[in-house]
Amino acid sequence: MTNPKATKTPYRQRAIPVALFVLLIRREITERYLGSLAGAVWGLFHPVLLLATYGFVFTHIIPARIPDASFGFVPYLALAFWPWLAFAESLQRGATAIVDHAALIDKVPVPMTTLVLARVAATFAVHGVGYCLVLFVLALTGTQLDLLWLPALLPYLILLIVFTTGLCLTAAAMQVFIRDLAQVLAALLTIWFFCTPIIYSPALIPEQYHSLFAANPMTWFAEFPRRVLLYDTMQWTSADLISVAISVTALVLGYGIFRRCRPFFEEFL
Repeated sequence: MTNPKATKTPYRQRAIPVALFVLLIRREITERYLGSLAGAVWGLFHPVLLLATYGFVFTHIIPARIPDASFGFVPYLALAFWPWLAFAESLQRGATAIVDHAALIDKVPVPMTTLVLARVAATFAVHGVGYCLVLFVLALTGTQLDLLWLPALLPYLILLIVFTTGLCLTAAAMQVFIRDLAQVLAALLTIWFFCTPIIYSPALIPEQYHSLFAANPMTWFAEFPRRVLLYDTMQWTSADLISVAISVTALVLGYGIFRRCRPFFEEFL
């Protein structure tokens, strides 16, 4: 009699079907954002509302100071705020990708990394549209953006996706065993947000904390679009190379952790 386990395709030999990956992305976007007109509008303009709130508070109530800047606070905030939203939302949704699809995994032999990658891709796709909309509005309202450097944001976004995916794979694997991780992650992301120079300039950070903030990978991701589009500076530095290394390392480690934990998922789902 044939052993069913013996005929089962090993996980490491399963390729990620492109058609399945695209289907999962479409399903993620459709169910979350396009189920109704209100859902689509809210998914796109919710970040705009947050940006407007931060802009109002830090412009009229608690005026934020941007050293040596000829532009307003809102453009300075917007260029870093959108990548952060894509990162934070992808990490939160990617962390629960395996647990949320437990019923599907039990019925269909789907490569589990596909579930995580689809959530990251769907979130970045939606926020990418929002980011383009924000850049258009900023340019339309007179903000001096050097749009000639706009293609430089493509490898930047790819690098951000690589970094985010690595963290998502790690978080998704841990979430299977530690079900409270999603709640802890939400709190950690709030702390991480305020430890990243998004609503303030790095120039305002006290000198004794410079090395601490420089060790934050998201500091580079917040500053790069500002440096390119606002300050018109495209000189590669050691910080750029370090960010590339950190992003690739996060992906490699995340995939390694996910692959190592994968054989034990069914026991806890």
